[in-house]
Amino acid sequence: MLKVLQPIWATKTRTADEARSQIEQVLDAAKAHNLRQGENPARWRGHLDNLLSRAEKRKARKRGHFEALRWQDVPALISKLQADSTLASVAAQLRIMTSARAHMVRFARWDEFDLEAGTWSPDERMKIRVAFVIPLADEVLKLVKSIPRDEGSAFLLSGQGKTGVMHANAIRALLHGMEYEHVKRHGFRSSFRDWAGGCTHYPREVCEMALAHDDRDQTEGAYSRLDFLDKRRLLMNDWSKFITSPTAVSQR
Repeated sequence: MLKVLQPIWATKTRTADEARSQIEQVLDAAKAHNLRQGENPARWRGHLDNLLSRAEKRKARKRGHFEALRWQDVPALISKLQADSTLASVAAQLRIMTSARAHMVRFARWDEFDLEAGTWSPDERMKIRVAFVIPLADEVLKLVKSIPRDEGSAFLLSGQGKTGVMHANAIRALLHGMEYEHVKRHGFRSSFRDWAGGCTHYPREVCEMALAHDDRDQTEGAYSRLDFLDKRRLLMNDWSKFITSPTAVSQR
């Protein structure tokens, strides 16, 4: 595992993360089918996190940040997306409003959503590998409820390819068509974080947890997770109201 990851760990951080995750899943499946025994060498928590430097990866990510849309310009984009009824537009809105990662949205399943409680639980695809609940703002609930349900698919964003979900480049193609080709879709999380840090009074821990960044130890996390859910719900409601506000668009 180290021979595979070390050469790209500090230079191609996203590729390294995805490679490690995929290998871990393959080896877990192999063990489940009695094709191998012992611990999974690709496991991150309690294993590779002791062998690979987080500091190096953070430095690399600072050098190669995805270009983010300025938070002041997000309401105008949302307005354009709301005028587009395609599945890619719905996916883009869901990504921006929840600040979720690309694969979390693309592979979102109906059974992960509790629309009465206003929550989304994509546990299997979370990088932090622990139970995690995303609070859904009122605008997000309306968006999810508006998605036509394909009875033959478990996915919100169903597609015709081998994965059964919307094509990975659908959002990028949509943004290019709207003349946002300079903006990387991954950068929307940065747009949200810049807004949260510069325009609100929510604690840093709440803003980071809204992005599923959790550097707390397990004991601390167990005691504060429920409180953070309530605070994150308020934060995400404020974000949703801001980016869907006609006033915010007209001020641009």
